[in-house]
Amino acid sequence: MADFHVGQMVVCVNNSPSEFWSGTNLERNRIYEIKGFVESILGNLGVNVLGVDPSPCIGFRLSRFRPVRDTSIEIFRQIVADLPKPELVDMSTDTTRAIAMGKALFP
Repeated sequence: MADFHVGQMVVCVNNSPSEFWSGTNLERNRIYEIKGFVESILGNLGVNVLGVDPSPCIGFRLSRFRPVRDTSIEIFRQIVADLPKPELVDMSTDTTRAIAMGKALFP
């Protein structure tokens, strides 16, 4: 399980009802900020997030969240930059135009 801390940005990955409560007030794929942790009467660690009242439960299970990933788009730009450049074809000849348009070269 990932390490979580107060102030951390997390993504909700599970907003399904629990066995103890029919609703979660969480939106799946929404980003939340952790505002604190609580321990349930069963001894499980729960989390409270800003903007959502966990009532009537005492916090949400940590398994409902994952940390926000700090993936930059630059990695994808580098992948594209490393791809071979397409070869430009001279379309000025009749033969090349015919092939490009899918026409037969021979009658």
